[in-house]
Amino acid sequence: MEVKNCVRCGKVFSFVSSSVCRDCEKAEDEQFLLVRDYIHEHRDCTLDEVVAETEVPMKRIAKFIREGRLELAQGMSGDFTCKTCGKEITKGMYCDACHHKLRGDLQNLMAGGVPTNDSVTASNARSKEKTHISKRL
Repeated sequence: MEVKNCVRCGKVFSFVSSSVCRDCEKAEDEQFLLVRDYIHEHRDCTLDEVVAETEVPMKRIAKFIREGRLELAQGMSGDFTCKTCGKEITKGMYCDACHHKLRGDLQNLMAGGVPTNDSVTASNARSKEKTHISKRL
């Protein structure tokens, strides 16, 4: 078992998979619920309003969006773009097209092939055959 310092509070903890201790992880989960509930109750709010009303830093909200835990509501604007093509997105790190391409490339690699430029089409054809892989991605 590896021991590390929490990147947030500096406390020593037993490292499993997260870079923060359980106390900081719990606090982050509470912030997530606060933001999620606020957005649910105020559907036409802006990100600036969410930050002001919940007192959760924009950086943390952006982390929730990048992790796919939160999705920007329609009309909410943010500086969230696909890491591959730069298209504006509302959740995660990739737009749908790039996500499907990456998933297709991964499935192709797992089957012993090489990534292709046409992996979006190949991914759609294979998705019915290998749904157990795509559900985990």
